[in-house]
Amino acid sequence: MASRLSLSRSTIRRALKSLESSGLVSCRQGSGYRVIDSHRDSGSPSGLAARTVALITLETRMSSRVRQWDGLEAYVQLTVTDRLRQAGYHILTINPKTLLAGGVKDLVASRPAAVVLTSRAIEIHGEALVHPILEANIPTVTNSSSPLAEPCVQRIHDHAAGAQRLTKFLFERNHRRILPVFAGDAESSWQQQRMEGYRRAHEGAGIEPMQPVRIPGLKPSVVLSSPDTASRICMGFLYDRFGANAKDAQRVDAVMAATDVLAQCVAHSCLRLGVGLGDLPDITGYDLSHGWVKTPDELGEWKPAASVDKDNAAIGEAMSSAVEALISPEATTPDAMQFVPFRFVGPHDFEDTSKRVGDFAV
Repeated sequence: MASRLSLSRSTIRRALKSLESSGLVSCRQGSGYRVIDSHRDSGSPSGLAARTVALITLETRMSSRVRQWDGLEAYVQLTVTDRLRQAGYHILTINPKTLLAGGVKDLVASRPAAVVLTSRAIEIHGEALVHPILEANIPTVTNSSSPLAEPCVQRIHDHAAGAQRLTKFLFERNHRRILPVFAGDAESSWQQQRMEGYRRAHEGAGIEPMQPVRIPGLKPSVVLSSPDTASRICMGFLYDRFGANAKDAQRVDAVMAATDVLAQCVAHSCLRLGVGLGDLPDITGYDLSHGWVKTPDELGEWKPAASVDKDNAAIGEAMSSAVEALISPEATTPDAMQFVPFRFVGPHDFEDTSKRVGDFAV
């Protein structure tokens, strides 16, 4: 068990002792621990499985410091965990790699009351992770907007509406050549939805949209851990669009970056391409993640022109409510899909982020 869950033996022993003292498992010398199944032993529907929610996530070990990074998706997970524990549920946190190595049969056999699938787990592991759980008819809630997640109960952010709002904001500032910039090798479902909102705004304004720039190899880990390296990578993809080397056909007057941190990388790249600090284009971000990494000295007090706060805490609360509604026989069946309202963050709405720079590692 310690090997499968990547935990120390002492941690496993403490957890088992806690379960034993709660009357949820029993220990017999020589035969190990046994789950006390109230369904079988007493006929009551209040056994361990009936109060257990399986949380499938890539972030199985989270620092408490994550609580200050409300733009990080792990904040959704923290909210779900806190809320459901307060409601009296047991949370079984599982790394999807464990399930794909054969553990999914054990999960299905244990019949947890519900499963919570985080969007990154679905994005990385896809059909192999989702389908066995859904085929077992276990109630499942997610914050993923991927088509794979449509059979689940979804509590999601409206990426299309957020991108449309940012695009209209840039139109209001008299920008017409707005360049979307994404990091990473593959186009994900949320990127497709952002582009849908971007194109929708252009169509409504009668303006021709630009093709997005995708920067392969620029992983989130690089953007977060080494912004200087990330800005150098960006330079190669922005070389013909900014500064003295810009070509008229490629020139842009505003940028929509996938995140606030990527927006900072773009701004830093522009400086290195010869654009003066006072001549930087308007660059919008997303996720309200400005302040996650230290702003390069050359950028001074620079901030994105605007951003979108997805309100991950509210998404987590909505997911928790959906889980409780699915489990409780008295509750009304929750809507299959629900958008959680977001907040547009304008140029004067950014909080002082000088104290937010620190350990956000999960």
